[in-house]
Amino acid sequence: MKYSRNQLGRLSARNILMPVLTIAVVISLILVAIGSFNTSKISTGFEQGIITDFQLQKLNSEIGHYDEILTMSARMAAATGDLSWLARYDTYEPLLTGAINHAIELSPDTYARHATQIATATTKLVEIETDAFALISAIQPEQAMDVLFSQAYQLQKEVYGNGIQQWSEELSIQIAANLNSYGKGLAQSSLFIMVSFWM
Repeated sequence: MKYSRNQLGRLSARNILMPVLTIAVVISLILVAIGSFNTSKISTGFEQGIITDFQLQKLNSEIGHYDEILTMSARMAAATGDLSWLARYDTYEPLLTGAINHAIELSPDTYARHATQIATATTKLVEIETDAFALISAIQPEQAMDVLFSQAYQLQKEVYGNGIQQWSEELSIQIAANLNSYGKGLAQSSLFIMVSFWM
């Protein structure tokens, strides 16, 4: 069977076009799969990272709140001579310790820079507050007030407060950086998928 020149041209074009189209479709599908995988990976990382960041922010607030409750409980006990404040103190002191330990677990690197400062100050504050409760129990509330408003106590409150503030600022910077990183990753992945559709 003889083919005309036109027919031969069409056959050779068809023979070339089909493999080229097949390769283009396969490459496009591979690029879409890679882009989808990257988007999924970024999304999962974002969810895990942002949940941890917000847990740390919550813990930061809780730590400050619990510390204020402990200070207030000790000072109210000294001011009133009423040891029922000790029960409130004993309820919140383990919560403070637990929140600090949880923060260390979630973010050892970020928290570690301030952990020693915060933990040391917390230990010293609890010791001073425990001494104040002992004085209240011995019916010496005035001496307890002196202890709780002493320069040593105020110094530890400042050390503690500075550690919490620095940690809080570092957390805010970390959260902003993480959000920026996730945003860039998603934008790049989306661009990758769009390019694959144009191929």
